[in-house]
Amino acid sequence: SKTTTLEMDLAITKDLQVVVSHDPVLNRIITSNPNGTALVEDCVIYQMHYDDVSKFDVGIRPNLRFPRKKSIAANIPLFASLVDSVEQKSTQLKKSFWYNIEIKSIDGKDGIEHPDPNTFVSLVMEIVKEKQIENISKLVTVKEYASFIIFINKNIQKKKKNLKNHFKKYFDLYICVSCFCIGYFWGDIFVGVFCD
Repeated sequence: SKTTTLEMDLAITKDLQVVVSHDPVLNRIITSNPNGTALVEDCVIYQMHYDDVSKFDVGIRPNLRFPRKKSIAANIPLFASLVDSVEQKSTQLKKSFWYNIEIKSIDGKDGIEHPDPNTFVSLVMEIVKEKQIENISKLVTVKEYASFIIFINKNIQKKKKNLKNHFKKYFDLYICVSCFCIGYFWGDIFVGVFCD
């Protein structure tokens, strides 16, 4: 396998389960209701328990943006379950994979589309530590108008002084304030970051 890195976005359910989803709402283009019909209304993941979220299919419907996509039944996975699957494959292939994890925190959406940033990061870090993937993970937190990148790496000790106050409890985090903007859309800043 030529794959080296898995990039993923995370969301949180009402019962505080960390799931893999690009958006905080179910995508109407690709999502089917549990009965197989097309999704016609917004379903906010943070307003639903995982048992309910897992009943929606996100793999069968075609997506015109990706015409070569295969139609395969799939649900939104728990982040922990995905890591377990990847690490099992990693053992089989005798190859490590990197995780590039992104969480989005949008001003005014705390408690609506996601928990507050501290809770969000804590829930993700709990799994990262439990699954012992700190040294092969990079967590990118995108905050509207204030983006930064967090490298989860126990080997980076000399830059601890750069830690933000609310992340200090994670002794192995190095935060680098973003300074390279590659896009701007309706007030949301999409950011790329270079760190040394």
